Amino acid sequence: FFYRQWGVRRFVLARELSLAHIRLLRKGMEERLGDRAQEIELGAFVHGAMCVSVSGRCFLSQFLHGRSANRGECLQPCRRPYLLRDPETGHELLMEATHLLSPKDLCTLPFLHRLLDAGIHSLKIEGRNRKADYVAVVTRAYRTAIDFWLERRDEAAFQELASGLMEQLQTVFHRGFSPGFYHGAPMEEWTRSDGNESPWVREFCGRVVNFYNRIGVAEIELSDRGLKLGELLVVEGKTTGAVRQRVESLEVEHNPVQKAPKGQRVACKMGQRVRAGDRVFVLRPRG
Repeated sequence: FFYRQWGVRRFVLARELSLAHIRLLRKGMEERLGDRAQEIELGAFVHGAMCVSVSGRCFLSQFLHGRSANRGECLQPCRRPYLLRDPETGHELLMEATHLLSPKDLCTLPFLHRLLDAGIHSLKIEGRNRKADYVAVVTRAYRTAIDFWLERRDEAAFQELASGLMEQLQTVFHRGFSPGFYHGAPMEEWTRSDGNESPWVREFCGRVVNFYNRIGVAEIELSDRGLKLGELLVVEGKTTGAVRQRVESLEVEHNPVQKAPKGQRVACKMGQRVRAGDRVFVLRPRG
């Protein structure tokens, strides 16, 4: 309560704490402060990129590029593959099997209910420089899981829900998923590449040129790729944010079609409003 008297209401816990540590911390607060412990909120990091250093105390970006991680400017050079060099012999080894400085992304959704029950009030999701679709998918998944657990508190049903939500998380950028430090030190949780490990890829189609609000139809200029029924569409824009839906209807010059080739203007029925200038992508399985 020393900090609380100066206006501090919430404390963000170090990401190196395990679930057991968080439970002990909350228990100790309750034993020492009684009912007043409920006035103190705890926050925890639950999803996104993890730094290889202890609580982000890394100066690699500052040393190489003059951009300090402690000022929110990290260029993440840790995500690159590196050579191991013997300074005496000059022998070098390229570590191709793993990226020694690049951890997998944190994902707590499968055990999110345990964090809530341990006394966490605020969940931190990393979203810096992420696409609107990433932010929409991830925040929606965690919001759904939170609401379900607080309402139902059914372990089996929660795990079934989490399994479906994890499939959604797989469709956006990630470096592989790890439980972080919540179940112990993640000793072998390293990425296999410096890029996206999602089994899904986004392909740019073109842009929205018109949206007819009364009938909910977008007119799309297919400048880079064709479009066909059943494909998963992602529309992104500064005002629109991110809209996902299956392509359920297509028309070219008011005639229904199964598919439309690159270079064509096509009308597509939308479940949400989009805007002229919005970018249009197709999300498809990799390979």
